[in-house]
Parts: sequence; C-alpha cells; structure tokens
Amino acid sequence: DNMILQFIDLSSCTKPVFRLTSATSFSSFSMNEKNKSKVVTRGGLVAILKFCASDDLRLRREAVFTIANLVDSLVLHEEIEKENTIPILTHVGTTTDDSCVLRNVARALSSLAANSSSARIQTQVLEALPLIIRLTRSLDPSTQRYSLLALCNMCNNEQNKQKIIESNGLKNLVFLTKFPDMTIKRYSSLALSG
Repeated sequence: DNMILQFIDLSSCTKPVFRLTSATSFSSFSMNEKNKSKVVTRGGLVAILKFCASDDLRLRREAVFTIANLVDSLVLHEEIEKENTIPILTHVGTTTDDSCVLRNVARALSSLAANSSSARIQTQVLEALPLIIRLTRSLDPSTQRYSLLALCNMCNNEQNKQKIIESNGLKNLVFLTKFPDMTIKRYSSLALSG
C-alpha cells in the first residue's frame, strides 16, 4: 500500500526518469489481481490517466498497458468509469499511430465492450466506435483481433449493431472474414452473426 502511494508521488515529479519509474511500477502492479484493486482505489488510476496525456511515448505505452490490465477486472469497471477512462483511451487512440499503444487501447476497449451492466460504459464504448472500426484495419494482427473482439462484444446489443452498420463497420467485417488469420476470421464472422 505504501509503495503505491510512493509511486503516485513519483508520478508528479519533474524528473522524467521518476515519472517513468512510476509508470513502469503501475504496469507491473497491474499484472496482479490484488494489486489492481489497490492501484485503482488508492488513487493510482488518476496518475496513470495523466500519463496518457504525456508527450513521452514511453509513459503513454506504460499507461495504456496498465489500463488494459486494470479493465480486465470487471469488478473495477465502476471505479474506472468514474474517472472517464474510456474517453481518455479514445483520445489516445485517435491521436497516436504507435502500434503498441493502439494494441492496448483495442485490448482495453474489448474488455470494456463486454460490460453489459453499465449503461454509461456501453454509451462511452459506442462513442469510441469510429476508433474501433479504424483499428480493425490495423497492420498489427493483435490490434485487429482486439478491435474485432470489441465489435463482437458490442453486437450483443441491437442498438450497437445498427450503429456498426451506420458507421460502415459491416464492410470491414465482411472483408476480414476472408483474412488469412483464423482468429480474425472467426471474430469477424462472429460479429456478423451477432
């Protein structure tokens, strides 16, 4: 607990090496289920979200990786949603071309798209639809898989299906059913059948 607070303090330090140490530590903490909760409830998420706005690509990579790990825990979605995480992720995804950042944005959005219990999360994921559709055309297969998984998860809702069609997502899905990667083929077929 004290370590998390120390890394929160380091996150606002003026020296870049200390901020990077903080961001790297949060990403390490986020790989453990117990620590995920501590990071979010002790205020670490606010520091992580600030790293998303950084000009330092290393900080953004660590921050988005951490968020993608945190949103894997459904029990943390309510806390994560309170900090407007989805609009921040969407902004990061639309303002970068770094494949590592985009892959983790897609991974986070695919986990959040699976949340059917929060109307606000569903609405915010739906607002990220143009980004998700763009990520299905990524040159990185992992980014494609995660963005397609997000579309599959969104297809559980009739309103979302209509929005996907209106956003020209159908064309991408049909194209990807012929893709050589079997997982991409399966996810695009699953989204079309949803």
